[in-house]
Amino acid sequence: MKNRQTVVAVFLLTLTGPAAAGVVTNFSRQFDESFESSIPRGQFFTGSGASMTFPYFDASLGQLNQVDIAIDAQFASTIRLAGVGQSPELEPSVSVGGPLEIYFDLTDLPIGTLASAFGGNDAQCTFSFQSVCDVTAPINASLVDTLTFTGADALWFVGIGAFAITTSSTVYIDTVVDLEGGASFDAHHAGSYAGEVALRYTFDPPGSVPAPLSLALVVAGCAGMAVCRRRIRPPAP
Repeated sequence: MKNRQTVVAVFLLTLTGPAAAGVVTNFSRQFDESFESSIPRGQFFTGSGASMTFPYFDASLGQLNQVDIAIDAQFASTIRLAGVGQSPELEPSVSVGGPLEIYFDLTDLPIGTLASAFGGNDAQCTFSFQSVCDVTAPINASLVDTLTFTGADALWFVGIGAFAITTSSTVYIDTVVDLEGGASFDAHHAGSYAGEVALRYTFDPPGSVPAPLSLALVVAGCAGMAVCRRRIRPPAP
C-alpha cells in the first residue's frame, strides 16, 4: 500500500509541473546637473532635466506581471539678491523668486505626466538710502514616488528597443521692483538638480506556470501504477 501511495504522489506532481516563480529584473539611471545664472529683470523661465532610456520588456523572457517605476528627484537651489539704496527720497522694494515644479513622464508611451512636486520662495529686500541688502532664499522641491502598472497597463512596456523617461524642473522667476530707479541690485540663481529613476520588471519565465494535463503524462502515470500493483499483488495459492 505504501508503494502505491508513493507512485500516486509522484504521478500527481508530474501532472502539475513546477510551481510558479516570480523573477525580478532591475534597471536604474542617475542624473546630476548643477547650474548658476544671473536673473534678469522681468519674467522668465529656467529649467533643467534629464532624459533616460530604459529597455522594453522582452516577451521571450516570459509573462510580464508588474512594472514599478520609482523616482527620487531633488531640486536644491538658492536665489541671492544683493544691492544698495541710491535715493534719499525712495525706499524701493525688490522681490525675486517664483514657483518651482518638478515632473516626470514617459515620453514614448501613452501615459503622460506621472507625478509632480512643487516648491518655491522669494528673496525680498527694501532698500533705504545707501543701505546694503544681501539676502538669500531657497527654491527647493523633492519628488519621491513609485508608480505600479499591472494587467493591460503593464503590456505598454512589452516591446523591442528602448523608451524614454524624462524628468524635468521648471522655475518661473519674476523680478518685481517697486519704485524703479531707487536701488541698484543684482540677482543670481544657483543650485543643482539630481536624482535617480529605477525600473523594475516582475515576470514569470517560460515553464513556471503549471502545464495542462497531457495524454503522454496520463499514460506514463497509469503505467507506473500498474507496475506497482503487480509488484505488491500476493502470490496465487
